[in-house]
Amino acid sequence: DRLMEEGEGRPICLDLHSTSGAGVPFLIMSDTLRNRRVGFALQIPVLLGLEEQIEGTILQHFGDRCEVALAIEGGQHDDPRTVDHLESSIWCALVAGGLLEARAFPEIELHQSRLRTVRGTLPAVLEVFYRHSIPNGLEFRMEPGFESFSRVHAGQLLAHSSSGPVCSPRDALLIMPLYQGQGSDGFFLGKSIARFWLGLSALLRWLRLDRAMVLLPGVGREGADTSTLVVDRRIARWYTREIFHLFGFRHCGTEGDRLLFRRRAD
Repeated sequence: DRLMEEGEGRPICLDLHSTSGAGVPFLIMSDTLRNRRVGFALQIPVLLGLEEQIEGTILQHFGDRCEVALAIEGGQHDDPRTVDHLESSIWCALVAGGLLEARAFPEIELHQSRLRTVRGTLPAVLEVFYRHSIPNGLEFRMEPGFESFSRVHAGQLLAHSSSGPVCSPRDALLIMPLYQGQGSDGFFLGKSIARFWLGLSALLRWLRLDRAMVLLPGVGREGADTSTLVVDRRIARWYTREIFHLFGFRHCGTEGDRLLFRRRAD
């Protein structure tokens, strides 16, 4: 807090991690245009929507206080390449964020190439749509051999728990399988997002068409809170989350037949 108060301008927050399961490095962020500017420049897979699955993360805490807030998973805990991935991510973020000029740092091409190469043919951007949570006291054991971005199929056995086998609900990419004793997140599932939808969402936000969302059937405001909209699921029943994501909103709660969406600060 002191550093943020004493610094000039709004800071950039990089939350650096490693994972228990194997896999390539990837980036987690809230889908704002400011985050896109820096996050997409790292050229590793970007996960959107994770903040709708997990509450109380440090990324959420800094998201509204920083110009850019990104979480970077560099790789498996004991893989020596993880350190290299995180180092390259820091340098690339410094250049993309305007804190360091690329021409003053020739090594930036090495770091950019390292991250671009490690991504390979994986999708550039994915949306996380499912989280398998582990209640307190429940045993959980992943099937061996999975790593982040493994392709899984509907009905495929992924893990075992005290309540029985755990299977994938649909075809997807598996993300962050849990292979350590602690943690309440068994795994996540994601799907790729086409660049067309990313471009369309950027245009809609630039035009500030989100202000017209209250004109849609079943959509209203939450009291005096102008940043939160309430959607009646009995009226707005098709592709509700997808439409609100396009306009820069995140799902922040469910109350019976009401869905709550809050506008991200672009």
